[in-house]
Parts: sequence; structure tokens; C-alpha cells
Amino acid sequence: MGVKAFVRSNKGVVVTREGEELLAFARNLLEQADNMKEHFGAGNKLTEEQQWAKLKLVKEIAEEVWDS
Repeated sequence: MGVKAFVRSNKGVVVTREGEELLAFARNLLEQADNMKEHFGAGNKLTEEQQWAKLKLVKEIAEEVWDS
């Protein structure tokens, strides 16, 4: 990805500014994944038709997020 997340030296490892931004982005993605799990439910029994409808909605949301 072309990001230098850490700088190593004989004194240890330091997180770069880009590393901090990458970490914040990763945390945001994990939070979004947790929110989607809560919103769409996990482990509930659905018919095949309901499962396909759920997947379609997840796809639409992902496309909307990634296109913005």
C-alpha cells in the first residue's frame, strides 16, 4: 500500500503519522463491520430468499460506501 507504518531504530519501534492514520482507518472498518453484524443480525434463521435479499442489501451498502 506504500505506507510506512513504523520506523525501527536501536531504541525501538515508533509508529509514523501514516501508521496512525492506517490504524484509525482499520479501527473504523472493524467498527463498521460490527455495526453491520448488529444491524443485519448474525445466526438468525432465514429462508434462502431472505438470505439472498440480505446479501443484496449488504452489497448495495458496500458499493455506496466504497464509491463515496
